[in-house]
Formats: sequence, structure tokens, C-alpha cells
Amino acid sequence: MLQLKELSLPCLRSSLGAEQRAILEKVAHYHRDHKEWMPAPVLYLDPDYNAKEQIYSIFDGLCGSLIWEVEDSQVGNRYELRPLARFAIDDGKHCEDLLLKYLSFVRKRARTERYSRKIGSDAVQSDLGLHNSDLILLCSLLRENSFSHGGGMLGDSTFEVGWPAEVEDIPSDPSSYMQERLFRDFDAGMPVIRSKLNEYFHRNQPSLSPTSYYQGGFFYACPPYVSKVRIDELKTLKSDYDLSKLVRLCEELNAATQSSSYYSMAFLLRTILDHVPPLFSCTDFSQVAANHRGGRSFKDNMQNLQTLLRKIADLHLHNQMKRKETTFPDEKLLHYASTLDILLGEIVSVASGR
Repeated sequence: MLQLKELSLPCLRSSLGAEQRAILEKVAHYHRDHKEWMPAPVLYLDPDYNAKEQIYSIFDGLCGSLIWEVEDSQVGNRYELRPLARFAIDDGKHCEDLLLKYLSFVRKRARTERYSRKIGSDAVQSDLGLHNSDLILLCSLLRENSFSHGGGMLGDSTFEVGWPAEVEDIPSDPSSYMQERLFRDFDAGMPVIRSKLNEYFHRNQPSLSPTSYYQGGFFYACPPYVSKVRIDELKTLKSDYDLSKLVRLCEELNAATQSSSYYSMAFLLRTILDHVPPLFSCTDFSQVAANHRGGRSFKDNMQNLQTLLRKIADLHLHNQMKRKETTFPDEKLLHYASTLDILLGEIVSVASGR
């Protein structure tokens, strides 16, 4: 088990052994180069290791607050770094210094322009004298950690986000403020391996039922409507179109699914269909369903979304109050999850120019 004398970034970096740091860096470099988290078999077959058991032994000196195994039925699961791990490897000290500079800027801006409550990347880059590479890194750090609040736009190299929660508590030296938030959910006893993670969550979060669905390091009451792998793919995709609203709609659709909020699901699904046509050079979704070059199977699935799903959503969206309500949305909306994923997969393909 990873042992820390205190919850601080210097202590975390000094507590990692060479083998632990090396395996974290391998996963980080794979993500940087491939824009996805490392499939478990890729790590198991790495020539630097003799067997899977050696990797498991190294994991014993780490914890699930730094790296964990996430479910992916297509590739046999993946290893994903947690946000805190970024500060423990490679340029971890540089990440720490960059975030401290940003928080100092936020503190100053909050005291001089306390009514705006928004921070833009142009002002940050100008004030701090950041190179473009550091601005990209800062966007990544803000995306991974809770240092913005109240929504906004967060792209690969530009952002306009709200102030962090409790911005008034940022001291002149924001190190303690930053580290308290980075280590807020740290648990040295959290395992890395998925089978042990299941046991850990059931032991430590008894409200979760044994039948909860586990994906991407999280438990769900039922399978998420849009997989975490697909959402992460959309988040990291470089495109001429801003996909941040689509990502947010997918995340809110997942949240609505978990709470069986069927009205919200219907509205969100309808909104997604209305939102994406410009990426396909179309003005509405009926044109996407009829004209996009995705092949007969793609068109058939899109026609299902256009005709069946849209009619269900419209039925619940436009109906006015009656003396007695007899029609309510229900779990039938779940039947379109795989069809929506076909659409999202085609969005990834078109946006990336494949």
C-alpha cells in the first residue's frame, strides 16, 4: 500500500518508487500519444515486465486514487490515471507551479472584478505570459480538476469558466487551498484492480446495490446511456466544431438515466438530434438521416431516431395539460442507446476526418 506521511504533492512524489512512477508514466504517455487510455493487455504485454503478476505487485505500491482499471468490454478493460497522478510524474512539478500561478491570478481577478465571475484564457495567457503549450496544459488541468465552477466553455486551448468554488478562501499563497482540493478524495487503501475495486466500493459505499453497473471507475444504477469511453473520445477530439455542448448533453443524459428521469431523457435526446446536423453539413436531422454517406445501415438507424424517437420526444414535449394524464415516458427510451452510439461514432469519424 502507498504510504504518505502527509497529504502533499512533494510527499506524494517522494513516496513513489521507481517502478510505480514508471508504470504511471507508461499509461500517461500512451494516453498522450493515442488519445485514449491504455488497454490492459497492452500493459500486460509490455516487454519491461515478465508477467501480469509483476504488474499487480507494482500496483500494490500504488492506489486507486492514482490509477485504476476501468471497464471496457471491447478491449478487455483499460488503465486510467486519476487526476492526482498528473502531479506525481514527469512534469508534475511544472503542473503544480502552473496551477498555482492560475489560482493566484484568479484570486487577484476576483478581488478587482468581483462582479464578472468569469475567467477567459486570453486574459490568463496575457497576464501570466504563458506559451501556447502551457495554455493547453492548463486547459487539461482545469478539465481534470475542480478549479472552475458554474459552467462555461473549456476547450483544448481556450476557455471561459467560472471562478472556483469558495474563491474567497484562496490565500495569497494558494498552495494549501490547491492541495486540500487535490487530495480531498484521496484514499491510500483504494485498490487499482477492478475486481478489488468492486469489493472496495461495496464495502465503503453500502448504498450501492450488488447489481449496480460499473463502468469507467464508477457505479451506476443501470448502464449509462452514453459510455464513458465515448464521452472521453468526444472530449479529446479536435474538430472545427465545438463539441463541448454535445459532451454536456451526453453527460446530462447519463445523469437523467440513472435517476429514471424519463422526461429529461426525452428532451435531451431531442436536443441532441437538433444540435448535431451542422457537423454533417445539414440544416436539420431529417437531412442527416436521408443524405449522409454513412451507408444503408447507418441511414436505417438514423431514420429510427428521426421518426420513432423524435415522435416519442415530441409527444411528451409539446402536449399541454389535460384533465387526466394517461401518457408518460418510460424505459422504452433506453432502447435507443445503441442507435445513439452509432450516431456519436459517426460524429467522431466525421469530425476527425476519417
